[in-house]
Amino acid sequence: GGDRGGTAVGEEFEVRAKVVLNATGPFTDGVRRMSSGPDKKGIMTPAGGVHVTLPGYFAPHATGLIVPKTKDGRVVFMLPWLGAVIAGTTDAVAPITLRPRATVEEVDSILEELAPYLSVPATRADVTSAWAGIRPLAADPTADPTSTENILRDHIVVDEGDGMVTVTGGKWTTYRLMAEHAVDAAITAADRGRTGGGSYATTSGEARGTTALAAKATPCRTVAVAVVGSHGYSPDLSVRLAQSQPRSDGARTSSSISSDGGGEIGVMRHLARSYGDRAPVVAQLASSSALGALGNRLVPGHPVIAAEVVYAARHEYCQTTCDFIARRTRLAFLDVEAAEAALPAVTALLAEELGWGVGRAAQELTDAKQFLTTFRV
Repeated sequence: GGDRGGTAVGEEFEVRAKVVLNATGPFTDGVRRMSSGPDKKGIMTPAGGVHVTLPGYFAPHATGLIVPKTKDGRVVFMLPWLGAVIAGTTDAVAPITLRPRATVEEVDSILEELAPYLSVPATRADVTSAWAGIRPLAADPTADPTSTENILRDHIVVDEGDGMVTVTGGKWTTYRLMAEHAVDAAITAADRGRTGGGSYATTSGEARGTTALAAKATPCRTVAVAVVGSHGYSPDLSVRLAQSQPRSDGARTSSSISSDGGGEIGVMRHLARSYGDRAPVVAQLASSSALGALGNRLVPGHPVIAAEVVYAARHEYCQTTCDFIARRTRLAFLDVEAAEAALPAVTALLAEELGWGVGRAAQELTDAKQFLTTFRV
C-alpha cells in the first residue's frame, strides 16, 4: 500500500509499506476514518488536561504535593520542575485541535483547589505559563461518551484489516510496552497479507506466527535499551563540565559560559540534566564559538544557552523556532514571557544554521509569537 507524507516546506511524497502504524494520539480516529471510511467506529476519547507553571518558591526544591481526590473527584498535584513548580490538572472531554489552550476557568479551578494547602495561595498573577494537552484515552464502548471518568487508562492495539495497525491510549510510563505490542501486531498483520482484523491484548503480547517477518524478527529489545544521553551520565557530570571550560589564557576554568542569573554551575547542571552524556558537545560548542557568544544565556534567569540552539539544529532535527522553545527546551512551558524574549535570538541562530532567508525567518518569528499565545491566560 501507499501513503503520502509531507515535509516541513509543504512538499508531498509517496511512501510504500506493507503495514502502516497509526500512532497519532488524539488524531487516531481521524486517521482511521481516512483509511476505512467516515463510518468507522471510534476507539479513542480526547481528554483535555491543563497545567499551570508557578515560580519555584511555591514548593520545596525536592518535595511535591498530591491531593488524591478533590471535591469534583479529580487529582490535583504540585511538583517542582526545572526550577519552577507545575500544578494541575483538569480532566474533561476536549475538542481535538493542534493547539489546545488553557481557559481562565480551568486555571482558576486548579489554583482554587490548591489554595487550602498553601500558606500563601497562588493567584493568576503568579502563573508564568499555562498549557493544555490532549490525552488520547482508549474508549470503552459502554462508557458515557461525554465523560472521562470510566475511560480505559490502558492502551489498545488494533489491526484495522486494511494494512494499518492502530495503537492508542496508554501513558508516558508505558510507552515501551505500547511500542512492543504495536510492532508485534504490525509484524503479524504484514505476514497475514493484510487480511482479517481484530484487537490485541494490552498487557500480554499475542504469540507471533512463524512466517516471513515473524521468522526474521528477534524478541523485542526495548526493555534493555537506554535512552539517549544516559550511557555516560553520572551525578558529577555538571562539575566535570565546569572543569572542562577553557579560560582566555588557556587554563581551565568556567568563564566561557555565561554566569548571570544563578551562576555558571547552574548552566552546567542544566546541560547535564537535559543532555546527559551529550552535554559535553553542547559545552564545547559554547566554549569554541567566536567571542563566546554561544555561551550566553538566551534570556536572564533561565539556564538555556545559545549553543543549545545550534546543537538542536545540527543533532536533534530542530526545524522551527517553535520546535526549540517548546520541544527541544521547555522555555514555553516554564515562562512564556522569557520564551517570547528569546525568540529573536533563537530565530537568528536557526536561520544561520538552516539557511533561512529573511522571509522564512520573519515567518518563523510570527508563527512562534502566535504559538506562545496558547500559553497565556
